[in-house]
Amino acid sequence: MTTPSSVPSKPYADDATNTIYELLFCDNLHLYQPDASALTAYPWNILFDPAPDQVDLEKIVFDDQVESRIKILAYDAMRRYRFPIEEKELLGVIVEVGLEEGLDVLASYQDGTARYINYTGKMILWDVPDKVSGEITAQLFRDSLNIVHRIGPWTEARDRIPLREQSAYLFLFRMASISAKGRSMFYLMMRLLPPLYLQLQR
Repeated sequence: MTTPSSVPSKPYADDATNTIYELLFCDNLHLYQPDASALTAYPWNILFDPAPDQVDLEKIVFDDQVESRIKILAYDAMRRYRFPIEEKELLGVIVEVGLEEGLDVLASYQDGTARYINYTGKMILWDVPDKVSGEITAQLFRDSLNIVHRIGPWTEARDRIPLREQSAYLFLFRMASISAKGRSMFYLMMRLLPPLYLQLQR
């Protein structure tokens, strides 16, 4: 399970952009807290319950109508309360690349939703999956699954923001988070950046 406590600096000049950046990792439930009126509605009433039942959390994670990020929050709660999680399933991939100009981040989730934050702070939010986000998700998940079998679960706090020409990637699973650094995803990200830049210019 990742925690945000060891990430000391903010990668972007704008606070709102930094908040969206933190939301990508699904490791801070309070950043997702809705208005008081919504706290009594599903699934927030379960996620913000101080003592949720295993059955209620499982209702979220097996609900096809719930987005992947919310499922990750529910699995995170199941780990905190030591509820058993039997299956291992990739729910999200986050790739951070340190460029000379700043940090580029691409987060892609199992349901086809995605977020891209450019080093300038500009971003693309795919809340409704389309062809571009679908292709990105498929590519990232294929490459990620080729990596994760070689590395184990990440049990420490989330690592620092990558420096220039470094890349960090986080794989969000049902059972645990897997984190790594390396060049393989850096080169993949370099191939994905041109179409992302084109999307920003539209």
